[in-house]
Amino acid sequence: MSGPFKDMVWSSSRVSWGDGDLGSRLLGIYEQELHSIIEEIVKLEPRKIVNVGCAEGYYAVGLARRLPLTRVIAVDQNDAARSYTLANAADNAVNLSTLSSPPEPEKGDVWIVDIEGAEYELLDPTKLSLLRESYILVELHEWTRQNLKKTMALRFNESHDIEEVNSSLRDPNAFEVCRGMPDAQKWAVVSEGRPQSMAWLWLKPKAADSGLEGFD
Repeated sequence: MSGPFKDMVWSSSRVSWGDGDLGSRLLGIYEQELHSIIEEIVKLEPRKIVNVGCAEGYYAVGLARRLPLTRVIAVDQNDAARSYTLANAADNAVNLSTLSSPPEPEKGDVWIVDIEGAEYELLDPTKLSLLRESYILVELHEWTRQNLKKTMALRFNESHDIEEVNSSLRDPNAFEVCRGMPDAQKWAVVSEGRPQSMAWLWLKPKAADSGLEGFD
């Protein structure tokens, strides 16, 4: 109904992880804190986007709609998640590919990572060196590992400009469809079921500021 993926077709019957956050996704306010960053990614027009932990493909399909010339790879270890992502892509007439594990990063990639704490193991530039030259939007699951935010900042401080994004409030009354609902119901619709306030890091490679080839 709104947001960066307005008018995307979304199925309420395809849910691979949790409850699918269907209310907030259909309203267009899912992870609304990231909307401005999604618009930044669209303006980058990257050659490739890798969505690790794609679930049903909300970001993968949404960005494939916005960036038809970009190669989008949706990654999830869950077979149903990959299947639902392809079905949602078909519903929206976009092409993308799916993998069960992440590919090697390439210079200028955009990586969107939501993997329930496994970001600690995956996002290690000593193991995947070209992460130093990739854009990375990562959701932090800090209850899974102590000092996760600090660790990520230390790993990428020299190679990236780092922006921290934190959870913000939702207003169900901003949507006419919610205004007539009882309070408990309208707040349930916009809830994303988080165990605590969330934080994300948006990592932009410093090399991009120099206009080096591969970051156009």
